[in-house]
Amino acid sequence: MRPQAAAGAAGALDLLSLRVEHGEAFRLALVDLRMPGMDGAALIERIAGDPRYRATRLVMLNSIGIPARCETPAASVSKPIKRIALFECICRVLGGAAERQAEAVSLRLPSPAPGGRGRILVAEDNPVNQRVAKLQVQRLGFEVDVVENGAAALTALEQRDYSMVLMDCQMPQMDGYEATRELRRRQNGSRRVPVVAMTANAFAADREACLQAGMDDYLSKPVELRALEEVLQRWAEPVG
Repeated sequence: MRPQAAAGAAGALDLLSLRVEHGEAFRLALVDLRMPGMDGAALIERIAGDPRYRATRLVMLNSIGIPARCETPAASVSKPIKRIALFECICRVLGGAAERQAEAVSLRLPSPAPGGRGRILVAEDNPVNQRVAKLQVQRLGFEVDVVENGAAALTALEQRDYSMVLMDCQMPQMDGYEATRELRRRQNGSRRVPVVAMTANAFAADREACLQAGMDDYLSKPVELRALEEVLQRWAEPVG
């Protein structure tokens, strides 16, 4: 997906029209609420009301505390924009297309070795992220189980052995930090299951928080396939 930028609503409409004329409608439009002249709410109404742009999905970039005033249903991301919030919003809006794209990318990797390389537990609450992570891990030759929060991850770890855990840091009920601390407490001298954080933050303080919670490594979200492959090679252990 190659991004293009337009200055203001008039520029956006010109660019949308030009792409349609060439048979290449935009799949997604990110629209800032606050623009001179025609604001983002009016622009979204204009785009949604034009049948030429029915294939274009819409996301409002909305400053915190400012009402969108938009009658047309559209996804919204609050400013200042966090990378993971924008990524997850785009995944939701594009739906199955995003999953198909991730699967197509994963198919460019070498075929997995016969018999598999182990089993990975993925703890992630976002359904699209769950699907993407599962496709990636499977393509790299591992079996995978997926759970939606830290508490469910602890239950799964009690029921079977895993080569490694991919642990999202921000989850409802029990987040990745708390789940990892509890896992390390329960192990109490038994096998230390490698835990790799999946986090949208790449600041030193956030990385340190992962390590202090007992995690062994971290991946920045959205997770790149090559980075995931390197982490699996480094940490995934064979279990019998």
